[in-house]
Amino acid sequence: MNKTILLLISLILIPVVILGWLAARLETNQQALLSHQIEGLVEIKLEEIDQQFQNHFQSLEQALNAESQLLLQSKDAQYPETTLKTLSQSSPYIEQVFVISAEGTTLFPSESSKNPSEIAFLQSTKRLRSSPDIFQIQNKAPEQINLAASPYSAQLKAAPESKRIELAAPSQLASNVAADSVAEIAIASAEPLASTPSISFIDSGWIAWFNNSQLQHIYWRKDSDGALLGFSINSARLLSDLINSLPSSNEQDNSNQAIALINSRGEVHYEWGDSTIETQQLNPLDSLPLSHPLGSWKLEYYSPNLAKPTSNWVEKLSILSLTLSGLLILAWLIYREHTRTTRLAEQRVNFVNQVSHELKTPLTNVRMYAEMLERKLDDKDSKAQRYLSVINSESQRLSRLIENVLTFSKLGKEPKPLHLQPGTLKECVEHTVDVFMPSLTQHGLSVELDLQCDKQVMLDQNCIEQILNNLLSNCEKYAPQTGAIQIRCYSDSQQSYIEVEDAGEGISESLWESVFSPFYRISNKLSDGVSGTGIGLSIAREMARKHGGDLVIIPSKLGTCFRLELHTPDSHHRESKQ
Repeated sequence: MNKTILLLISLILIPVVILGWLAARLETNQQALLSHQIEGLVEIKLEEIDQQFQNHFQSLEQALNAESQLLLQSKDAQYPETTLKTLSQSSPYIEQVFVISAEGTTLFPSESSKNPSEIAFLQSTKRLRSSPDIFQIQNKAPEQINLAASPYSAQLKAAPESKRIELAAPSQLASNVAADSVAEIAIASAEPLASTPSISFIDSGWIAWFNNSQLQHIYWRKDSDGALLGFSINSARLLSDLINSLPSSNEQDNSNQAIALINSRGEVHYEWGDSTIETQQLNPLDSLPLSHPLGSWKLEYYSPNLAKPTSNWVEKLSILSLTLSGLLILAWLIYREHTRTTRLAEQRVNFVNQVSHELKTPLTNVRMYAEMLERKLDDKDSKAQRYLSVINSESQRLSRLIENVLTFSKLGKEPKPLHLQPGTLKECVEHTVDVFMPSLTQHGLSVELDLQCDKQVMLDQNCIEQILNNLLSNCEKYAPQTGAIQIRCYSDSQQSYIEVEDAGEGISESLWESVFSPFYRISNKLSDGVSGTGIGLSIAREMARKHGGDLVIIPSKLGTCFRLELHTPDSHHRESKQ
């Protein structure tokens, strides 16, 4: 495929692919950020509900602390059984009060009790009451507690304002104060009662446990004697209070969101929000386990619109398609213009090559007849001899120009093979100098030869002579009237070297590589006004490299020195191998 087409396709597809990748990555990041923000907002909302439940337990705990103060106030050696029974029967929040001594003996309710509710409580809590480790606070983070070993005791997430409740003197509180009234006041106000430093409880906690697959709660406190005072919470009243603190499920809500309170069995205790959302057919967007003592329950958040943030990929793909279409049209226009320009340039080159090729035949005839006429003229006719010499010299220069044009047109297309023949570099140099000598003399130049290369080697004489022609032609153009041109030739086992040095102005070292570029010409006072094509040195270097060497510029004390390096194996060694 055309290199230009490949380049244009690359210039189009690479930016489009990069833009598409950046757009996809940006969209993914935006979706991830949006999902993270939504999850954060949902989590905050669920945590607010969890904290609301915790506030209710704190208020309940403060009310139970008030009850504990009254019971402790009435305590002599033991808690009065009558007061304990009255509290169990009268408080809407307390299902059963129990007392365990410091030695682990259940003091109330008594094992001999005839009360059905007390007997049922004793039976259901037998394992709890016989496990003193349960009534110990674990000083661990919630995530470090082994939930499989439940029930266990823990405090609320946000503890009450005072962990240590001091009771007033017995004379300050009437022992016959209705227990339920004190509890109602404490829950409504959520404030701890006044305290004095006379008597105190030293430890407290909440236990969540299952009784016949129903979640039960116990709040307990230990007094200074080590006796444990516990309260079994009325589950129905607790659940009712928790649900009453939540928004009504009957209210019109078009927020397209719903929240469900799920118990330990996976059943929905309560659901509120948009009633049109069928939560049974959706996966929750987020789920939050509640804090102790509702750790086996959880909140689930549903919202169909927020479950999968969507994006308008059609719009983005349309933009990329339009961009790609525009770039393709632009590339087609560029390619068409490039093709037209290239075709025109090829036509011009072909025309020049054709003309140059056609000029070779008549020019060869001119040179041949000029040389024949020059040999037949009488030596005394110096004027005619001089005219023929000019004709011959100029025809040779024109031949070299045509040969350069034809050689340059073939570079990079069909490489011309070398025709290696036995010969000496000395003969090549002398023959080229003899051809150039009349023209060099006319320009005030002489040639000094130092030729130490008369050994028979394998070389392409035409290739080397064309290189030397271009080098001497440069000396003729850019170093006239500067004296001698020094040509040195030497060789080693496999390489031969020819150095051509003039005494002109020289070439700046920064331009040593540039002068070998096609059509490059140095602009200075020596080159300005001098005719030339700018392809001679580039052709000479290419031919030198084809001959297994190179053409470079080396430092010179006079002007410019070109060194021609050639691979010239020994001819006798070549013949012996054959």
